[in-house]
Amino acid sequence: MLKNVSFLPKLAASKNKWKIIITMSGQFKSFVTEEEVQEQRQKRQAEWEKVRKPDDPEECPEEESRSLFDQLKANKDFAEREREEETKLRSSVKGLDDDEVQFLNFVSNRQLQIEKDRNNEEKSVMEELKISL
Repeated sequence: MLKNVSFLPKLAASKNKWKIIITMSGQFKSFVTEEEVQEQRQKRQAEWEKVRKPDDPEECPEEESRSLFDQLKANKDFAEREREEETKLRSSVKGLDDDEVQFLNFVSNRQLQIEKDRNNEEKSVMEELKISL
């Protein structure tokens, strides 16, 4: 990025209060005074007021200071990170082995058998109660 930034404090302390606009790639875009920035902001606000809908915010959205290349690169990087995260989640979920399937089937069948035995026992107890009464 920037190799020599010793001039930045001098610019900040100057009378005109320069604002430095730097792209994400580290290139200088331009030098703009604070007054110019305020004028541009007021012009954008006036244009925004003309086209603003009732459900839009009062203040106009900030103007994008990055170059189109930087914006597209950021979007591409974001999409790539999303894809990588999605791939991680997919690869972390694995299928079941034959042994695991066999064990789960055994457990399921055993639970069904226990439930049947319990129901049969309840029926026999109910029958005994009916006979005794």
